[in-house]
Amino acid sequence: MLLGLGSGARAQQPVTRGPVDLRVYLDCSHFCDGDFVRTEINYVNWVREPADAQVHVIVSRLSTGSGGGEYTFTFTGRKKFEARADTLRYISPLTDSPDRLRRGITHALQVGLVPFLVSAGALERLQVLWRANGANGGENAAEPPADPWD
Repeated sequence: MLLGLGSGARAQQPVTRGPVDLRVYLDCSHFCDGDFVRTEINYVNWVREPADAQVHVIVSRLSTGSGGGEYTFTFTGRKKFEARADTLRYISPLTDSPDRLRRGITHALQVGLVPFLVSAGALERLQVLWRANGANGGENAAEPPADPWD
């Protein structure tokens, strides 16, 4: 649920309210779809100011030799999570559609937030889903699909 901001006195309040008490600030330039990220990761509290965050996420991008992008996610804990920090990388090939790119970025954010979610007391609410070799059972799947003509 998105909350509008009122007077300047409320400008420091979280932008969204999630079921987990974890305040996150996303520092990402034009290559992040912030609305999509906030819609998909709706279980944390997104804040507008870095000073209000318990987790500050900085996302940077470098071009790869093949024309794609290497995205680096730096997760820095603040306040009660000050001792926690991590870095993740996501590589997007040039052939990725804009939707696949934003989903990849969102997925990397979700994975990077897991240790902070556990520290925030959300362990019993987390579930791990492991996909064997392929995300959708396609060409990289562990077992090839049955061929009725073989």
